[in-house]
Amino acid sequence: MFHRPGPLKLDALNLEEEWKFFIQKYNLFVLASGSVNKTEQVRLAMLLNFVGDDARKLLSEVVAASDAINLTYRNFRSPI
Repeated sequence: MFHRPGPLKLDALNLEEEWKFFIQKYNLFVLASGSVNKTEQVRLAMLLNFVGDDARKLLSEVVAASDAINLTYRNFRSPI
C-alpha cells in the first residue's frame, strides 16, 4: 500500500518550499502506484484530489479571476 500525499499546507511559512515538497510526494506516489501511464486527465484529477479542499477553492478563485480578466480584455481591446 502506498501513502497518498496529504493536502497542501497553505498556512506553511514557506509556501514555495511546501509546494515543491508536495509535488515531490505526488510524483513519488504516481510512480510507486503505477499511475505513470494513466492519462493526463486522470493524473490531474489525482493531483486535484490530493491537494485538498482549501487549495482547490483557491485555484477555482484564481481561474475565475483569470477568466474574468481575459473576458474583459477581449471585450475592450482595440481592434487592430
